[in-house]
Amino acid sequence: MALRWTYRWELRHLLELCGFVVEAEYSDFHGAPPAYGKELIVVARRKTNSRKRASGGRFSAPSAPTGPP
Repeated sequence: MALRWTYRWELRHLLELCGFVVEAEYSDFHGAPPAYGKELIVVARRKTNSRKRASGGRFSAPSAPTGPP
């Protein structure tokens, strides 16, 4: 089993690279501000895109082939 620590700013950067926006960060479930050496709780949401995708904004699985190969 591998264990990896993620720094606060690294996690924020990775979320942004994956299309998320960080809305809030806490160090416990009572809403305490982030503190060094404490737990990290991040509230993030997907970025809204001004352009609509052809699929209506959702990703869809590839369709199954029809007929003989």
